[in-house]
Amino acid sequence: MATHFTQTLIALSNDGPRRTHLVWVMAGIGVVAWMVWFVTAPITLYGTSASARIEAEASAHEIDVPVAGEMVSLRATLGMRVKAGDTIAELDDTQDRLRLAEAEAALSALQAKADHLVRQIAAREASRQDDLASAQAATAVAQTHNDEAIVALDFARGRSERLAKLGSAGGATTADRLKAKADADTLAATQSGWVSEILRIQLQAHARDAQATAEIEGLDNDQAATAVDIETARATVELARRAIARHTIRASIGGRIGDLTGKQPGAYLAEGEELVTIVPDGPVIIVADFAVSEALGKVRVGQLATFRLDGTASFGAIAATVSAVSAETRDNLLRVDLAIDPASLGAAALQHGQPGSVDIAIDTITPAGLVLRATGIGGPSPARQETSP
Repeated sequence: MATHFTQTLIALSNDGPRRTHLVWVMAGIGVVAWMVWFVTAPITLYGTSASARIEAEASAHEIDVPVAGEMVSLRATLGMRVKAGDTIAELDDTQDRLRLAEAEAALSALQAKADHLVRQIAAREASRQDDLASAQAATAVAQTHNDEAIVALDFARGRSERLAKLGSAGGATTADRLKAKADADTLAATQSGWVSEILRIQLQAHARDAQATAEIEGLDNDQAATAVDIETARATVELARRAIARHTIRASIGGRIGDLTGKQPGAYLAEGEELVTIVPDGPVIIVADFAVSEALGKVRVGQLATFRLDGTASFGAIAATVSAVSAETRDNLLRVDLAIDPASLGAAALQHGQPGSVDIAIDTITPAGLVLRATGIGGPSPARQETSP
């Protein structure tokens, strides 16, 4: 019988208190190690964004329809690169072009009228000067005749006086005296007539000059009114040209067409309707929206984060750094801007509008603290946690 149980008896003799104690010691060491880990090991808590997207660092620019009308051409395609001033679309401008033609015709007529008034004023002023010169010449001639008449009258009166003295002494006949007096009276009348002629010439010249002045003033008034009409017509022409220009929709900045309306040529566009969105060239950033309860007071500038594109794993996790945190909330969300690490794989291929999610390390806690927080003793439980490497 002892022969059959030799191996069993040997095992029982070797299994004693020493082996049992070793097991208990190892178990105790494991428990202590676990307790140390439970109390001291750091666990990084991550906050995950409610939404995130890639945006151009410079704001995207929406091109709105400046005036309602029918679209006759569309020269933009989604993703096409444009420069500032490039034509995006054209609207029907037939009515405004007709208004422009009408305004230009009116302006041309007014300019012709203004030119005619200038010539009229110049001609009337020349005629006025000619009248003044003619009056001066006529006055000079009359004045010469008047001077001659004065000389003749003085001679005749002297002769008459001499004959009168001779007559009283018997040296001249009565007939001679009477003839000499008659000649003197005739010359006096002639001289008086020349004085009246000079006055008549001067009065007529003054009247013609006053009439010419009035006519010139009237022409000046017409010219001033025409000048006002010309300025008004020019403004009308300029407004018509600007109205036509508004029918050509141009890119206000350079960049890439990021969004495009589905309407095609022939469609009616309402004023203010968004036509395209231009994403400016330049670096891009990550814009993430976090729940206020998860990010407020926890997300700070300089924190590291990771960005993952939705629906693709080819880019992997892209490293980023918090660059700005909004001071205000909207719809119970907090906006966080992040700068992309250019050294990250796939960072160069990121484009405006790509959606994804952002994870930010917002806290570090021990497993014990995590248990307390999960039970409600240590605060609200986090949405997601990972053990830090």
